[in-house]
This record gives sequence, structure tokens and C-alpha cells, in this order.
Amino acid sequence: MQIRMEAARELLRSTELKSFEIAEQVGFAEPNYFSFCFKKHIGVSPKEYRKQASQKANEGSIR
Repeated sequence: MQIRMEAARELLRSTELKSFEIAEQVGFAEPNYFSFCFKKHIGVSPKEYRKQASQKANEGSIR
């Protein structure tokens, strides 16, 4: 499961794929179950994770 979550994190940071597309790519048939597992393991939803990663990237490019 940890490998799937790491792959999902990378895809959320580096692509604009929809959450359900990322779910499929990391081996989840059900997008809702992917979101549930992601939040359980990472602590935030995929949408919130992408938002946070984007904000951090933008802060880094300003400096």
C-alpha cells in the first residue's frame, strides 16, 4: 500500500491527472476507495494534497 501511496503522491505533484485517473494508475478500481485510503495514509484528501503541493511549489518559485 505504501508504494501505491508514494506513486499517487508523485502523480498528484507532477501531473494534472484527475484523481480517478491517478486511482486507476496506482491500482484502485474504485476512486472513492482510493481517496479513503489516501486520506487514511497521508492525512489529507488527494485534492487537498495537490493544493498544498502546488502552494509549496509556488512559494519555492517566488524566492
